[in-house]
Amino acid sequence: MTTHVFVKYAIPVSLICALAAVGCGKSADTDGGGTPTPPKCTEADCADANPCTLDICEPAVGCRHDGTGVTLGCDDGNACTTGDACRGDVIGTCAGTDTSAVDCDDQNGCTTDSCAPATGCAHDGTGVTTGCDDGNACTTADACQGDVAGSCAGVDTSAVDCDDGSDCTADSCDVDAGCGHALVVSLRCRPQIVVDYPPRAATIQGTTPVAVTGRVTSGNGAISVLTINGQEVGVDPETGAFSFDFAATVGANVLELAATDAAAVSASRLQAFHLSADYRLPDVAAPGSGAIDLGAAVWLAQASIDDGQAPPPVDLAAIVEYVLANLDLNSLVDSSAPLASTAGFDIYYVSDLAIGGTASSLAAIDGGLHLVASLTSLTGGLVFDCPCSGATCGCWFAGGDSTGGWRIDAIVVEADLLIGVASDHSLTITALNTTSAVSGFDAWSNNSWTNFLISIIKPFIMGGLVADLESTLESQLTVSLPGVIVGVLSELAAPRALAVTRLDGALDPGTSQPITVGVTLAGDFSLTEFGDAAPGPQGGVFGMRAWATTAAAGVPVGAPWDANLGVPLRTGCGAGPQALVVPELASAEEVYADDVLNEVLRAAWWGGWLEQPVQLADLPATELAAAGITSFVGTLSGWLPPLLSDCAAGELRFYVGDLRLDATVEIEGQTVNVVSWASFDAPATLRATVTGLEVVLGVPEHVQVGLDVAQDDQLGHEGALAESWRTVIVPALVTRAGSGQPVVVVPHFEIDVSAALGQAPGTTLMRPVPLATPPASERQAGNTVSYSELQ
Repeated sequence: MTTHVFVKYAIPVSLICALAAVGCGKSADTDGGGTPTPPKCTEADCADANPCTLDICEPAVGCRHDGTGVTLGCDDGNACTTGDACRGDVIGTCAGTDTSAVDCDDQNGCTTDSCAPATGCAHDGTGVTTGCDDGNACTTADACQGDVAGSCAGVDTSAVDCDDGSDCTADSCDVDAGCGHALVVSLRCRPQIVVDYPPRAATIQGTTPVAVTGRVTSGNGAISVLTINGQEVGVDPETGAFSFDFAATVGANVLELAATDAAAVSASRLQAFHLSADYRLPDVAAPGSGAIDLGAAVWLAQASIDDGQAPPPVDLAAIVEYVLANLDLNSLVDSSAPLASTAGFDIYYVSDLAIGGTASSLAAIDGGLHLVASLTSLTGGLVFDCPCSGATCGCWFAGGDSTGGWRIDAIVVEADLLIGVASDHSLTITALNTTSAVSGFDAWSNNSWTNFLISIIKPFIMGGLVADLESTLESQLTVSLPGVIVGVLSELAAPRALAVTRLDGALDPGTSQPITVGVTLAGDFSLTEFGDAAPGPQGGVFGMRAWATTAAAGVPVGAPWDANLGVPLRTGCGAGPQALVVPELASAEEVYADDVLNEVLRAAWWGGWLEQPVQLADLPATELAAAGITSFVGTLSGWLPPLLSDCAAGELRFYVGDLRLDATVEIEGQTVNVVSWASFDAPATLRATVTGLEVVLGVPEHVQVGLDVAQDDQLGHEGALAESWRTVIVPALVTRAGSGQPVVVVPHFEIDVSAALGQAPGTTLMRPVPLATPPASERQAGNTVSYSELQ
C-alpha cells in the first residue's frame, strides 16, 4: 500500500488558480481525466458587505474574511459619531473616532439639543421658557414658548418707543429694520431763514461791509450748511444765529441765502437792498427838496453864444441884436421943449431919429460874457424957430425959420456881463467895466444965417440928446438886457414832463398807447463857469441842481415804501466824491448824472410804475400751459425802486430787486397760492436822439426767484413754479426790456427866445440836435454826455 502525506499551506487564491492552470470556480480534473470535483466558493459568495475586511475565496476550503491592516473609511452605524474608519483588526471592526465633532446646535435658544445613535440630532423645546429674540425688532420681552418646536415670541409690542421727539418725522417700526423716521414734507419742517438785518427792501445809509444777521432753524434738526451769495457762513448750533459781513456795492445789492439741515432738506431766501453814504428824497410838495446838486449841466460853446455871423442865426447874440434894433430913440426927444434959445432962435429937436445900423457881439470870458454893442449912423433933425418978425426981431434978419440936423457915426457900449448864481439858485448877471463912446458927431443948418449957431448949440446937443442916447443904450444893455438874457438862460433848468413807460409794455385800452407814469424833472442853478479862448475852450457851463417828482403816490402805504430813504447817491462808487463831468468838446452839451436818472426812476416807482394786476392774458399762455399752468391771477408790487448803476459791473446796468408777485395759479389741476420775490438786472444804454436822452434796456439777465407756496399739499409744485417764474413769468412782465424801445426819454432843454425877440411864445426856439458824427453821447464816471449843436 502506498502512503500519501498532505501538508496544508495558506496560499492565496490567485496563486492557487495560477498553479492549477485553471480559473477559480471551474471544475478540476483531479486524476488527469477523471470526474471533476466542484469548488467550495466563488468571489460573489465571499462578499460580506464589510468594507473593513478583505473577502477571500479558497475554492477547496471556502470563503475567508480578514480585516487585518484595513483602515478605510466606513460607517459604524452611529449617527452621533464622525470620523468613522476601519480599525485594521482581523474581524474588520468599524468605529467612530470623534464624537465631539457632531454639532446638534440648531441656534435656537428655545430647544434642548441631543443626539441618538440610531436617529442622530434631536431638538426639543418642551418646557423651555428662557429669554430669546424672535427676530421682530418691533417687540420686547421675547421668551421661549416651551413648545416642542422651540418657538420664540414677543409678548409686549406696546413697549417699543419709536418716537424721536420731532414733529417733522413720521415715526414707524419695521419688523426687520426696527424704528424708522420718515421726513414729513411740510412748510414748517424745513429750514426757516430769518434775516433780522437788513430788512427786506432796505435803503442802508452807510458803507461796506454790511453786517447781515439773523437766524436759521429747522424742525429736522441742526443746520449743516448756510451760504450767503455762495459763501459759507457759520451758524450757532444752539440758537441758529448767524452774522456775516457782506461786501456790498454802492447802489443795488441782492442777498441769496441757502440753508440745508441735518436731514438734507434745503430752503432759500432772496432779498435786496440799496447802499449809499447819502440819499436824496424829493417831495412834490417842496420844490427843490431832494435835489441832486450838480446833477445836470449844459455847456454852450462860443458858437452857441455868438457864432459871429451877421445877421446872426438863433444864438444869444440875436437877443442883443433885437434889443438894439428895437430901441425907441424917439422917446428921448421932446420936440415941444426948446433945446436952446439963442440969438432970438428957439431950437428944437425933431422926432425923426433914425439908426442906420446896429452891431453887437458876445464873447465868453472868464466869469461871463463880454458885450460889445453899437448903434451906427444915427441921425435926427433940428428946427430953428424965429418966434417974431419985422425990424424989431433980430432972428428975422438972420433969415427967419429954418431947419437943420445932426449925425453921430457911432455910439459904442462895452460891458462885462458876469454870470453867477444867487443864494436862491437863480441866475444873476452883473454888468461891470461898462464903457461907452460916441464918435463922429456933427450938426448943421440949411440956413447960412443960422449955421453960426451950430457951434453954440453943439454943447447942448452933446450934453442933452447924445448923453441921453448913451445913457439909454447903456441902460438897455447893462440893466434891461441882462434881465432878458437871465430869463432866456433860466429856461435851461425849466421843468420837463416825462412819461416813463411801464416795463411790461402794456397798452392803454383807451388810447392804444403804452401805459406810462408821469414824472416831472425840474431844476435850478448851482454854478456857472465861463472861460475865454485862452487857453480855451471858449464858452460857458451851467451846472444845475435837479430833482424828479410825480404828482401822486401809487405805491401802498406803510413799510417799506414809507421807510425808503430815496435815491442812493453814487458817491464815486464809494471811492470818493461824485463829480459832474463836462467834456466841453461840442458846440452844445447836456450832461446828466446817474443820480438824476435814478430820481426819475424812483419818481416813476413812487407813482406806481411797478404796481399792477397780472392776468393769464398778460403772460405767454402757451409756455405756461406747457409747464402745466392753466390759470393765473396775481398782483405785482415793487418793494424797492429800480436803479441804474455802473458800480458793480463796471458798465451801466438796470437793477430791480424785491419785486413781489402774489399769485393764485392752477397747475396740473391743483390750485396753488404763491408768494414770490424776484430780482434781475439788464444792460442799459443811454442814447441821444432828436427827442432827448433815451434809456434803453437790454434783455434781463441774472433772473433770481424766491418762491413759497402757501400749503403743505402744494409743496410738490414749488420747484416747477419757481422755474416757470424765472424763465417765463418774470421776463414776460418786463418785455419792454430787450425790445429796443426806450423806457425813459429825458427831453432836451429848449429855450424859447420868442418873447426876447418880440414874438409870440413858441415862435423861435433854441434846442440841441445830436451830432450826426458819432459819438452823439458817451458815459464818463457816472455821467452821460449828449453832444449836439443848437438849432
